[in-house]
Amino acid sequence: MKKFALLLTMLCISANLLFADGGQQNPQSNQSDQSIIIIKKGLSSGGRSSFVNLSAFLYGTSYINVDITNHIGNVTVTIEDGNQTEVVNETYYVNGQGVCTVSTASLASGNYTLYINIGADIYFGRFEIE
Repeated sequence: MKKFALLLTMLCISANLLFADGGQQNPQSNQSDQSIIIIKKGLSSGGRSSFVNLSAFLYGTSYINVDITNHIGNVTVTIEDGNQTEVVNETYYVNGQGVCTVSTASLASGNYTLYINIGADIYFGRFEIE
C-alpha cells in the first residue's frame, strides 16, 4: 500500500510538472527560475490522515507556491533556516484545493527546510536560496 501511495504521489507530481501552470505566479518572476521542492511525509500526530496531494515550487528567490488538493481546512507553512530557526510561519485556509504563496524575498542565501502541516500530517522539503 505504501508503494502504491508513493507511486501515485510521484505520478501526481509529474503530471503537475507537465500540465500545470504552477499556480499563482508573480508576473515579475522568470518561469525558467522555477524549481521543484521534493516533499516527503514526515511525522503524524496520530490523528486521522487523509490523502492530500501537494507540490511545492520555488520561484527564484522571490516566493514558494505550495499547491494543495484534496484538503479542507487550515494549512500551516513554516520555513526554518540552516540553524533550525523559524524564519517564516504562515497559516492558510484551503477549501478542497488551493495555492499557498509564501514570500522568500527577505531570506538570505543559504539552505532552508519547508514544513507543511496539514491536519495530522507534517510534510517537509529542503531548498536553497542562492
